[in-house]
Amino acid sequence: MWIGEPENRSSTFSTCTVTVTGFPGAACNVAGPKLIRAPPAPEAGGTPGPEVPEGKKLFPKDLARMMAAGHPHCYVATASVGYPIDLMNKVRKGLNHKGAAYLMIYTPCQKGFVYETPRSIDLGRLVVECGLYPIWEWNPEKRAYDYSFRPKNMRPVSEYLKLQGRFGHLHAEHIAKLQKFANEQWRMMGVELPEALIQAADAKNLINMASAIEATAVAETL
Repeated sequence: MWIGEPENRSSTFSTCTVTVTGFPGAACNVAGPKLIRAPPAPEAGGTPGPEVPEGKKLFPKDLARMMAAGHPHCYVATASVGYPIDLMNKVRKGLNHKGAAYLMIYTPCQKGFVYETPRSIDLGRLVVECGLYPIWEWNPEKRAYDYSFRPKNMRPVSEYLKLQGRFGHLHAEHIAKLQKFANEQWRMMGVELPEALIQAADAKNLINMASAIEATAVAETL
């Protein structure tokens, strides 16, 4: 949204463009797993597709980082509904920045993610704690990333995945693939990985999600 009169849409006015990363529930069986901010391997929220167990094989595009790289004069930040104080502070910074500002906010979608609605804030925290969604700011004056935000806990991605029905079909190798991606995100922010997260990136140390286990058991009886 533009702040100021339409005829004065220039760098002398603050702008705040907010992108909410959530699945569109009305077309979740088509668009959900294909969204560029969706992680690999989610299952469609509607009719299952022919490719099982992976509904998406590509890793997400980092839209906020693309914005910072292409428009270094802008204020760019990521935030999550799981950390409302941090979110509100970044909205204020974006509105007060002289020039354009871009905020990418993680907001879970109950329809697309398939989870219990009261767990929305839990998911907003877990996605950050497991490293799948890094929280950072781009400082346009210093032209540098600020990775000073740190969640209190670091958790394996399986704790985030198990709360969502869209990931219930995953096998251990898919979970390990996501853990490796999360570990790369932590390293990018300069965070030393605990041994537990390193071990969680090995499929031999993991088990399939509940739906995948049930499907295997049924297949063995046929």
